[in-house]
Amino acid sequence: MKSIKLAVVFSMLLTTLSMPAQAMHKNIITQILGTAIGAPISTVMGLVKGGISKGSDYSQSFSEDLGGGTFGHLLGVPVGMVTGVVTGGLTGTVKGLVDGVDGGINDPLSAESLNLHGDIADYDPYDIGLL
Repeated sequence: MKSIKLAVVFSMLLTTLSMPAQAMHKNIITQILGTAIGAPISTVMGLVKGGISKGSDYSQSFSEDLGGGTFGHLLGVPVGMVTGVVTGGLTGTVKGLVDGVDGGINDPLSAESLNLHGDIADYDPYDIGLL
């Protein structure tokens, strides 16, 4: 039963992503569904994108700050990766939740509201946009 539900959700997601972009008529139902679907998906995507982007950034910058040689890479890459994954993942989770709720209300079931747009390397989890 669990695999059937997962297959249905996955097929709905693939169908949504393969459809051409078009404006969705916003009403209270689409906004509620957009938020209910967008918030959890966007939160998980924010966690993944934030962790990967900041893990990569921090591992590179930490190894360069330690001299960039063998010692710098041996120490800087793992420390930077762990630090970046933790901090980027935590802030990416918050940013994903905020983007999912905001996008679910203002642009329901879009790639932006589901956090499926853009490049992982360009994702900035520290730009939450609450202010």
